[in-house]
Amino acid sequence: MKKILAIVIAMVMVLSLSVSVFAEEIVVFNNPEGEAFSDLLNPWDFYGIGGFWGRAAANVLDITIDEVKEIASAGGATFTMVFTGTEYGDSAPNLTFDFSDPQAAAQFVVTDNGDGTYTATAAFDDLVAAWEANGKTIDDIQNLLVQPNFSDFKLISATISTGEDAVEVTPVEDETPAEDETPAEETPAETGIVLAVLPMAVAAAAA
Repeated sequence: MKKILAIVIAMVMVLSLSVSVFAEEIVVFNNPEGEAFSDLLNPWDFYGIGGFWGRAAANVLDITIDEVKEIASAGGATFTMVFTGTEYGDSAPNLTFDFSDPQAAAQFVVTDNGDGTYTATAAFDDLVAAWEANGKTIDDIQNLLVQPNFSDFKLISATISTGEDAVEVTPVEDETPAEDETPAEETPAETGIVLAVLPMAVAAAAA
């Protein structure tokens, strides 16, 4: 009886999967109170990692340049920051590897959270594309920098999410098609992984 129950539970768990495979969120900065940096005084200043221009604010992220290169090479990653500040003009925050001219950067998409904080996200793929368009390679990366373009900037958190392009395992919805419709064809991305994992889960539960 216990084995039967274990098998049923295993089947339910596998069939209810709806997660991004291999997705990971790397916290590179966290201060719930918000932190202002002594040498990030102007909206066009910056923070990050790599020590650009010898600034203290350019060494506040908990990540190494080698790790940044790996993330940039893998593709599909995003950089998200939560912060407070005052909007300055029409310029969005920028994510960049360098402030050399011409500057290769990816713009953040900013959301007002309605509580005095903002959330902004930029895609590493956009940054890498702009970087390589300027004749640079991943091996040339020496910094990872954020230009807030907000006055009175205080950083609350910064995270890098990887695996955004990984296959998603999504349960098939229980819907009956109309008479003039044919059922949508199931794709390997929707069913293949579940069908591959199910026998192993059942076998493990029955052992």
